[in-house]
This record gives sequence, structure tokens and C-alpha cells, in this order.
Amino acid sequence: MKKQAIIFCLGLLASFSIQAQVTSMTSKNGHEILPQEGDYCISMDAVPLVNMAMNAINIMNDSGNNGVHPNYVSGFEQTIVGKMYTSATTADRIRLNINHRNMSMSTFAPTFDDNGEESGETEDVEINRSTQLLFGYGKEMRRGHNRLQGFYGYEGMLAIGMGTNKFDYESELAEEVTRTLSAKQGFEFGLGVRGFVGAEYFFAPKMSIGAEFGWGLGISRTGRGSLETETNTGGDIETTETDGAASEREWGFEVDNGIGSSLLGGGTAALTLNLHF
Repeated sequence: MKKQAIIFCLGLLASFSIQAQVTSMTSKNGHEILPQEGDYCISMDAVPLVNMAMNAINIMNDSGNNGVHPNYVSGFEQTIVGKMYTSATTADRIRLNINHRNMSMSTFAPTFDDNGEESGETEDVEINRSTQLLFGYGKEMRRGHNRLQGFYGYEGMLAIGMGTNKFDYESELAEEVTRTLSAKQGFEFGLGVRGFVGAEYFFAPKMSIGAEFGWGLGISRTGRGSLETETNTGGDIETTETDGAASEREWGFEVDNGIGSSLLGGGTAALTLNLHF
């Protein structure tokens, strides 16, 4: 009797173990619900969708909780967040941000001849350039029962930033006046690692709402940069280049959705809408 009870308990535990890890489900129409090996996933901020649903419930009044353009995942502004499933229970996670901006602004001023009549105009041009790069890679492990899937894992991130303001002048420089030729921002560099844990609920085939929390350790550094100016000392134009006035170093270990630094992102936990295909 005792032997039979032990066998029954072992069988029951094995049954629970099998049921606890569900890797495939199909809908009534025969569509696969859960992600499978070879699937890709993109994530976005789920808050606009939640706001829209909240507003729809309040049928007679506009609560102001209206859906807006899909946002980036909280804590990673302007960063694409995606996954590639290496199996039904594991995935490679990628974060990618490549932003470059080049903007020019012209200022025009009239010129006058010896008789005081307007003879043309000068154009002074300011050119702003900035570049930001962020790359993150990690591993995600998953397990769950039916539509509710839990996940955990780790990832590392690298971030780089730089920027320059440059000025091209056609106007003359008055005596005893100094103006800026270029201002280079300090080079920004950051490294981070984080662990994360979260859960997803698949409300439709290959579509889920997820919540994620993370613990991150990150370091970042911003250099001093430099400033180049020119001065009219009474007929002679002198050019001077000086180092920037400040530099910055930062490190932190925080519970967040990023790394805990302004360069690498972070701040709050993420509520995401995940689309698999």
C-alpha cells in the first residue's frame, strides 16, 4: 500500500510538471497562440492601448484617456525592442537605437554700400550634428501554463553619443568682439548589464500584454568637449580653442527598466504590447 502511494505521488508530481510547462496551444480556428522556434517579436508601449480601453468603458463621457501613436518601450526612448525565438522557451533579445540628426539654420543681415544704400546681404549658418547609438543583447528563458507565460533573463548594453555645433560666418566680426566657431560636446560612452523578470498573457494568437521589471548596473562617462572661438583684437583675428567647462561620470545599481543612467535609459517598469510573427 505504501509503495502504491509513493508511485501515485510521483505520478502526480510528474503530471504537474508536464502541465506547468506548456509550449504550444491552438485557438478554436487552429492558429498557434504561443511563440515557437523561429518566431520574431517586436514590443511597444502598451499604455496607449490601456488608455483607449479605459476610455471606451466610460461610454457617455470622454475621460481624456485616448489612445495615441504607439510609443517606444518605457525606459528606452527611440529604441527598437525585439526578440528572436531560438526555441519555444528561449529567445535572443535585441535593443537597437541608431539616431543621427543634422540641422542647419541661416541668419540673414543686409549689407550697405558707401552711400548707405542696401547692396546685398550676408548669411551666417549654424550647423548642429548629433549621433546616438545604443545596442543591447540578451537571453530570455520562458515557462508557463496556457496563455500566461513567465520569463526571466539577462542582457548587456553599449551606448555612444556625440554632437557638434559649427558656425560659418559671412558677416564681418566687429572689433573687440568674440564669437563661437564650433562647440563640440563631450563624447558619451556607457556600458550596462541587467537582469529582468516578467510575465506575458496571450489574449490572441501571437499577441500578448507583458509586464517587466529589471535590476541594472551601469556606468557612463561624458567628456569635456571643446570650444573654438575667434576674436577681433583690432584688425587681427585670433582663434582660440579651449576645453569644455565640465565632464560627467555616473554609475548606479537600480531596480528599473533600464540601467539607471540618463545615457542608457531606465526609470520605470515596462508595460508592453508584444506582436509575434
